[in-house]
Amino acid sequence: MLEPILEFIRTFFNGFLGGIVGGIILLLVKEHYFEKVVLEAVEPDFLRLKKSLRVFLKIQNKGRTLAKDAMAYLTIKTDADALTKLIPEKNKLEKSCKGLPGWNFWDYLTPRGAKIVTEALPWTLPRDSVRGINEKPLRHLAYIPRNGYNKIALMDVYKVTYNNTKWYVLRIHAEYGTEDYPRTIIAIPATNPPIDRIEFEVLLTCANAREENTERIEVLLRNSNLFIRFKGRDHNVSQQLENLKEEDRCAKKVVEIVYKKISSG
Repeated sequence: MLEPILEFIRTFFNGFLGGIVGGIILLLVKEHYFEKVVLEAVEPDFLRLKKSLRVFLKIQNKGRTLAKDAMAYLTIKTDADALTKLIPEKNKLEKSCKGLPGWNFWDYLTPRGAKIVTEALPWTLPRDSVRGINEKPLRHLAYIPRNGYNKIALMDVYKVTYNNTKWYVLRIHAEYGTEDYPRTIIAIPATNPPIDRIEFEVLLTCANAREENTERIEVLLRNSNLFIRFKGRDHNVSQQLENLKEEDRCAKKVVEIVYKKISSG
């Protein structure tokens, strides 16, 4: 779009002078163009499924031009050592769940104990992209029109009862979308949890953004209830998990593994 303008300027001014003037004008146009894309998280959104509650973050392009190759990167700010206690060992989870339908649904990517820093999240309306493990399409890039919206899928939350105790399982999504290869899996007991707060940081950017934007979202446990906190407002997740149709078998296996680990010290 900019090249025909530059060529006209060079022709009009002719030669060396046209190149200088054209370069200056092109720089000014690019500065104007880049500063117009502003990505901002507006609010969380929730979808009740058969076995879980899916948590999204609604993103708006508040700029004046199309946001190209928009990406959202997740960092979990909570101490990795503390989180490790709540993440099932992958070999044990595989042994328990691989025979169940949809093992890819639980086959998480990040090694247990590793920090999750600037890892890609999936869009609900992605653009065509490359393929990854087992030729599964990646869903981490999107176009967002000016003043338009898209959503990133942050996690699925499951409620599990184990040994007469309520647990919450967080299945954190990755660039493969909501159905394959999550980033990690965290199980939290509702009573006496080792940690009662998990802080997520989501960095928003795109190919033509002048500056990146960082948003924060927290998962909180209060009085055995789970909340999502965003921009000072608490959203009651436990309430939305009431009366789900059935309990996920592999989510229960996740809790069983983590329970035994916590109990053994």
